[in-house]
Amino acid sequence: MSRRLGIYLDTQNLWHSAVKYGERHGIDRARLQYAVLMDLIAKHGDVSVAKAFVVEHPKFDAKPFVVALEVLGVETFVKKMRQYKERVARADWDVGITVHVLTGLAMDRWDTLVLASGDSDFLPLIEAVKERGKDVFICSFDDALGAEMKSAATGVITLGRSVLFQTDPRQSVSQ
Repeated sequence: MSRRLGIYLDTQNLWHSAVKYGERHGIDRARLQYAVLMDLIAKHGDVSVAKAFVVEHPKFDAKPFVVALEVLGVETFVKKMRQYKERVARADWDVGITVHVLTGLAMDRWDTLVLASGDSDFLPLIEAVKERGKDVFICSFDDALGAEMKSAATGVITLGRSVLFQTDPRQSVSQ
């Protein structure tokens, strides 16, 4: 029997991790290829749930990104970034992701949680899911993932160069 995967993508964490990975490895304008990411994750079982959590920056329209994720079969949730002070903006999905994961867990929608985030704020969630007899795989770039997260998880899906666009994805091949 194949594992039923519950995939939860923290796109803001993945974006920052991809950019930092690119900077450290000489990849200009590194961006994640979500189709490649989903294929990589799907090698670990059957996708039962796939959800992405997107933060929309006031200067950028998230719609094309959301549509691209939905074409991949990923249910997408968008939160607008809020400006609190002149230069401080805030938006994160930690609580929202946690609620969605716990709902999926309670409904027995998956056997294995695949959390695509290196954010150590999710450690209590990982522990709670494992206490209920489920496996937890963390999907992240190795250098964005702390030792605590690695040891808390059942397994790690390590991301690297193969999941990144090597150039600006907005440029055409002929340019």
